[in-house]
Amino acid sequence: MQEARFRLRNDHHIVGYRRMHGLRAYFSKDGLWWNGDPLHGFWEDAWTGLKDRNNQYLYVQDIVEFEPTEGSGIRLGVLEQRGSDLGIRCMEEDILYPLNAFGFPLFHGRELRWISYLFLQDR
Repeated sequence: MQEARFRLRNDHHIVGYRRMHGLRAYFSKDGLWWNGDPLHGFWEDAWTGLKDRNNQYLYVQDIVEFEPTEGSGIRLGVLEQRGSDLGIRCMEEDILYPLNAFGFPLFHGRELRWISYLFLQDR
């Protein structure tokens, strides 16, 4: 069973992280040291279940480099969640590429590279 992780933020500031093991929640300000003392953030960005090629956790609202199809070239995209579906929204073409199809992964972490947070960018 994969644990559920969330990035906690207050507007443009990351205040910490929450991870769930069953019904038990653990909190961390830095993602390294965990305890049961709650941290409060206004928004929670869900973990996609992936780490990038540099072993960094990838959350919804992260901007990543990716290659939609082999040989198509590197693009920038935003990790999005629609209900229970996760995908990468290509910023150049406004196309949503799903992370999984029929239970099979379409992208692996080693194919993605974290660039920035969408919530830090001017819209």
